[in-house]
Amino acid sequence: MLKRLIKRTISYGNQALGLPHNRTPAQIRAIKSAFVDGDLDRQRVHLIAASTQQSETVVERQIAEFRRQHEGEIEETTGQWRTAGGSMMSLRDRLSLDLLVRAVKPHLAVETGTDRGASATVILQHLDSPEGRLVSVDLAGAHSDRYGELIPEALRGRWELRLQYGSPLLPQVLQELAPIDLFLHDSNHSVRHMRWEYELAWSSLRPGGCLASHDIVTGTAFEDFGSRHADEISGGGAIGNLGFWFKRRQ
Repeated sequence: MLKRLIKRTISYGNQALGLPHNRTPAQIRAIKSAFVDGDLDRQRVHLIAASTQQSETVVERQIAEFRRQHEGEIEETTGQWRTAGGSMMSLRDRLSLDLLVRAVKPHLAVETGTDRGASATVILQHLDSPEGRLVSVDLAGAHSDRYGELIPEALRGRWELRLQYGSPLLPQVLQELAPIDLFLHDSNHSVRHMRWEYELAWSSLRPGGCLASHDIVTGTAFEDFGSRHADEISGGGAIGNLGFWFKRRQ
């Protein structure tokens, strides 16, 4: 209780000073409660089309295709999409990620925080070729055996899981693989850690590559990064709880 109180006090203090901050649980709930599927679809169409030079008609068709493929995950009584249990990326955020990865067509991608593999499956489905590769970085621990359990067997040959046992593993992975086409953050969502991952990944992205992040409503790291690197960004923005920035081509 004391720890939570201290965190909230620091958060409110940083907000009052205009500094980067984590949002409180109440603030996060308020932001998420404003998400409406129709509004998010309009954001998807606009941002994806504008950032990837695709027509809005193509993006709309891709949205409809994704919905057909996942219609069993939509509540019949409300028409609203179910929120995945636990820490797994929700279906509405996977739709946004699906559209983004379709446009990027990455050959080499890196993600942090793979968990059961919902986001990894989306990325693996849209790699540019059978030789494409996704490297997922996550913490070794009691739940390591469930990492990637949702990834279909047919896609596993292009997936590599790297477990972190001690010191941060991401710098080593990015140094080894750079330049990469796509980076997805979905691990520790503190402002400090998100900013650290963003900066590391950005320097390892090829020109024209994409940095994406889940759970961007937990704090101001995503917006802060966009402001700091505005001159290097060619497009992007937020779609609900998923955000992305494209690195300007040189």
